[in-house]
Amino acid sequence: MKHKLLVAVDGEPNSLKIIDYVARACAGSNDDQSTLVIFHVLPVFPAYYYISGTVTPGPQLLEWFDDQTRRAGIATLARTKDALVKQGGVHPDRVTTELAPERGSIAPQILQAAAAHGCDTIVVGRQGGSMVAGFFLGSVVEHLLRNPAGIAIWVID
Repeated sequence: MKHKLLVAVDGEPNSLKIIDYVARACAGSNDDQSTLVIFHVLPVFPAYYYISGTVTPGPQLLEWFDDQTRRAGIATLARTKDALVKQGGVHPDRVTTELAPERGSIAPQILQAAAAHGCDTIVVGRQGGSMVAGFFLGSVVEHLLRNPAGIAIWVID
């Protein structure tokens, strides 16, 4: 059966748990034409620095932050693809990687990327954190589940 999965990763341990699950679901016979898009959204500069007044983010700091998070995002995508191929047995031609075009707005960008790539499934890891933080800030998973747009969503815990 042919499926196209968007696998959203953020580099945190919980998101990396999905590698084994996705590999088991997608590896196997050469008849399977399923493809994977590994997707990562770069973070925005942390707001607490603005609020606390600890650091005034000038152009040099923002440029450094942009460079470091972009490198980390590319490394996360490469590690994820490598693990799916080497450990999971997924054929490398069936896996592509993509950084989101913008920073932040994680759930909407995941949904937009899934639609743009014609994905029928989104795979995400449940991010750790307190229930209080989840209640006040919401979570990517909650946003995805509220707006699935006809796409199956696998939440791996």
